[in-house]
Amino acid sequence: QFFCLFSQQTLYDSAYLTLYNIFFTSLPILVYSLFEQLVHPHVLQTKPALYRDISRNSLLSFRTFLYWTLLGFCHAFIFFFGSYALIGEETSLMGNGQ
Repeated sequence: QFFCLFSQQTLYDSAYLTLYNIFFTSLPILVYSLFEQLVHPHVLQTKPALYRDISRNSLLSFRTFLYWTLLGFCHAFIFFFGSYALIGEETSLMGNGQ
């Protein structure tokens, strides 16, 4: 709230924010989860021992989840404060106010 001068005014209409959340955050994850195949089905049929690793959820442990969460926070920190440092205190990109 400090960087937007404590304003409660939204920049975009709530319908646009909802559509953004659906199309750019939810749908890519859903599509990826539906079509991603780590191991080809033919390989799984020939090596049933691979099912044990998948069923134990060893590919997504708490440590892996924590790693990806911290990586996301680091990226958000870099992008926000990096753009803030590039623009500085000016609210316009050009000197004429645009």
